[in-house]
Amino acid sequence: MKRIFVGIPISDELQEKILLFSKQQQSLPVRWLKGKNLHITLAPPWRTWDWKEIYEKLKAIKQEPFKIVFDKISFGPNPKEPRLIWVSGKAPKQIYDLRYKIYEIIEQELDNKQLIMHSTLARFRPGDFKNFPVKELNEDINWQMDVDSFVLYQSRMLPQAAEYEILERIVIRE
Repeated sequence: MKRIFVGIPISDELQEKILLFSKQQQSLPVRWLKGKNLHITLAPPWRTWDWKEIYEKLKAIKQEPFKIVFDKISFGPNPKEPRLIWVSGKAPKQIYDLRYKIYEIIEQELDNKQLIMHSTLARFRPGDFKNFPVKELNEDINWQMDVDSFVLYQSRMLPQAAEYEILERIVIRE
């Protein structure tokens, strides 16, 4: 049985920007995610034997490519008790449409909470935050990325961190 999820991988160009940002933040006691693990989650992990069948169904999803704009790097999800450094932005309508189509295929109930479009850059234990040299992180950015595909990932939980492997890429271009 595989633990899988659906997401949008962060582009190579944005991975370079994230790497540069992480090098500027070396004083923070965090675990930075590897470039290949950077993504936007569209459907959170679940366990299945039939990932190939799910992939075959996901291939039918088509829509116009779209652009994602990240406008902020901050502590999250709760800035008062953070456990992440993430990059976030306003979710475009197309990402909502894509999520809806994915959830129909995977036969899971779509969470009606407001989508916070983000990608986790680093993780840390909430209790470690009290020792951080910086207590606020609220950096304005304008990082853009074109989206013409999404990915079916396998998630492996390792002692030091989760590792994500791309099982299949699905092109959405109509």
